[in-house]
Amino acid sequence: MRKLVYIAVGGILGLALSGGAAVAGGLIHGKDLAKGTITSRELGAKSVTSAKLSKSVKKQLGKPGPAGPAGPAGARGPAGGFDFVDQNGTVIGESVGFYSGVYPMVRMGDGTIVLYDNDPATSSAVALVTSIYYPQAGCTGTGYANAGGQAFQTAIITANPAIAGSQIYKQVPGTPQNFTAASVKNSSGCSASTTAVTKAYAVTEAGKVPAAAKPLILKPVG
Repeated sequence: MRKLVYIAVGGILGLALSGGAAVAGGLIHGKDLAKGTITSRELGAKSVTSAKLSKSVKKQLGKPGPAGPAGPAGARGPAGGFDFVDQNGTVIGESVGFYSGVYPMVRMGDGTIVLYDNDPATSSAVALVTSIYYPQAGCTGTGYANAGGQAFQTAIITANPAIAGSQIYKQVPGTPQNFTAASVKNSSGCSASTTAVTKAYAVTEAGKVPAAAKPLILKPVG
C-alpha cells in the first residue's frame, strides 16, 4: 500500500516538472470565465493601480464626461446700495456716503450730489460750492465754477440757506477756463468782480433742492 502511494505522488511530481508550467499556463483564459464570476471583491487590495493601466486607458479616463443638465435658476439677490429716505418715507436720492462722517451725501437722479446736515429743525441742504463767476458783467452769458477739490458732481447752490426749492447748478464736462471774472453770483445776488478764476468749468441748471423731513435714514435699494 505504501509503495503504491509513492508511485502515484512521484507520477504527479513528474508531470508537474516535465510539463506542468505549460499545462498550467493553458488551463484558464478570459473566454473560459463566465460573465460576472470575477468581481472587485475577488481582487486583492491594490491589485489594480493607476501605474498598471495602459496609456490608452489613462487617456480615456482623463476625458471629461458630458455636461449635466442646467440646474434651476437661483433666487434673485438684493440690488445692493442704499437710498436716503426722509421721515415721510420719501426717497430723496441714492446714498453716496457721509461728508466728514456727518453730512448725508445724496445723489440726485441726474447724478448731482447734494449734502444735508440732518438737523430735523430745517429741510435745508448744505452748499459746498456757492459762487458762479461770469466773464461778462451783470452775471450774463455762461457762468463758471470750480468745485475746489470736491467731487465734480457736487451741487452748486448760490442760495443761503439752501432751502427746498432753491436752484441747483452743476459743472459740465469740457475744457476748463481761466479768466478774470467781471461778475459773480452768490447768496448776495449778482455783483461786480475782479476775481482771477482758474480751472473753472461751465455750469448749467440741475433741478431744485428737494424738501426733506429730517433726519434722513439709510434704506437698502429695492
